[in-house]
Amino acid sequence: MPSSGSIEIDALIKHITAKLTALNIAYFIEHQPGGERRVELVNKGKFDIALVSKGAADNMSTVLETWQQKCLKPDSYYSMQRLVVVSRADKPQTQWRRIAIDPASSDHSSITQKQFPSEEGFEYLETDFRHVPARVLRGDVDAGLWHITASPVPLELAGLQAHRLSEPAAIEQHQAISAATFVVNPKRPELVALLDEINSRQLQNAQSNAFSSEDPYAKAFSSL
Repeated sequence: MPSSGSIEIDALIKHITAKLTALNIAYFIEHQPGGERRVELVNKGKFDIALVSKGAADNMSTVLETWQQKCLKPDSYYSMQRLVVVSRADKPQTQWRRIAIDPASSDHSSITQKQFPSEEGFEYLETDFRHVPARVLRGDVDAGLWHITASPVPLELAGLQAHRLSEPAAIEQHQAISAATFVVNPKRPELVALLDEINSRQLQNAQSNAFSSEDPYAKAFSSL
């Protein structure tokens, strides 16, 4: 599973583990960074199920079997409301040039390149996507794409600001890769029956309820 902390991911993990519990199936969860890496571990039989974005599943060098995957609706892994561009509040967009990019994440790279095309004068600086707010705050970069997670201190109080994706190409790319995708061990075809237990509507409602009931003191950006 990916690291927890974002509302979408936490709701997904809660949903699948509730299904496992209801079926009396024992389980353990290990968090591993990198969607492609998680799929590789599942394909090698190290784990039985991986949760990744559709973008990561589609980016594998070895094409996954269709039956191995349960692809949900766009926004279920990265909500459009929660994947934002972070910048300093005191730096106008006309002054942005240095943009954070995580080459280890195909999703982060592809959306960043469409939101901030290099041919328009933007310069990319390699950054772990989890460190984007800190690097923006320190002035290492002017802006960067960040998947919002809970924050003990509202980032607005630290002088940061969040912006929605605005470039049509970036929005289109988001819709193409933002669906949550469960991938199963190719040697465990019986797990497909478990994936069939995933109810997209229930999950969508759970994520929506989690957004509306988010602890205001844990919000990174209260304006969103």
